[in-house]
Amino acid sequence: MDAEGSDVHFLVPSVWTSVVGLPDVSLEIGLIPAYHRFMHEFCGPFPDRLKGPIVASTRDAGEAVREIREWGNSKWAVAVQPLLDNDRPVDHPDLEPIRRAAEEHDLAIVHHSFTWSPPYFPGYEDMWDNVYLARLCSHPWGAMRFMAGFLAGGILDRYSGLRLCVLECGFGWLPFWVRRMDEQVSYVGRTAKLKHLPSEHFAAGRMFCNIEAHEHEPMFNMVTGALGDGVLMFGSDYPHYESWFPTRSTRSWSGRASGKTSDASSSGSTQRAASSRPRVRRSPRPRSETRVAPVRLPRPLCSPASSCRRTPRGSPRNRRGGECRSHRC
Repeated sequence: MDAEGSDVHFLVPSVWTSVVGLPDVSLEIGLIPAYHRFMHEFCGPFPDRLKGPIVASTRDAGEAVREIREWGNSKWAVAVQPLLDNDRPVDHPDLEPIRRAAEEHDLAIVHHSFTWSPPYFPGYEDMWDNVYLARLCSHPWGAMRFMAGFLAGGILDRYSGLRLCVLECGFGWLPFWVRRMDEQVSYVGRTAKLKHLPSEHFAAGRMFCNIEAHEHEPMFNMVTGALGDGVLMFGSDYPHYESWFPTRSTRSWSGRASGKTSDASSSGSTQRAASSRPRVRRSPRPRSETRVAPVRLPRPLCSPASSCRRTPRGSPRNRRGGECRSHRC
């Protein structure tokens, strides 16, 4: 960390979390407390520099809440990482106690996608047995689905103290996905009753993602230009093969990115996502000249679908059973 120039590292649990794919939850429930004891011992000598998540079983919310209450005030614990199987959406009502406990302990929610191990990733059965396609799609798709489900479920509206961070999933897709989420709220609906659009949560400093070095400086500048400089965090991925350390470093990036990446590796930027709430209380918009404005489509000014002769009942844009959404009648 000293050689790389990072002040704080957030440590992500490894492949053992794939036990969420087993039908019997008992092994998962047994491993999680052991992992928390390990983190307490491993991070203990450097409590201000080594951080990690409290892993939460979504198949036993009561046990998850117990673990959050036991470790939530520990200096190493700065987030909650829910383990989701393939049958449980991120906004499932059974998970409300977990979200409530996370907010009570001022912990962010973090997501890290899977590739090689259960529960795998969205569309994993549709890769034509092509490992390249699977590895290419897995982490971004998993993060996109988690983020969209989390925001469309109105979770950040209900819990004003929560923050969300997606990890090791690329970051160049963020401006596109933010715009598309906003647009689909108006175009499709079928979300919870939302007080804020997804882009507004980004602008308020409640959404975070770490950089991937292979996406390079131009992509970094594009994302910070679109979403502000408070979204991206430094990411090392050490000791995985994709890590640039120790042969290369993002600190060599020039121009606009050089200062930003060093800021992102500092404790201030890391803890905005995963630690004390006062650090994320800031102006409603990031201090950036280029902002992502919420996309608000005009409301249809059409007659009820039953009297609209140009849109057949049951068409994809009319399944909500209300207004015609294909044109302005």
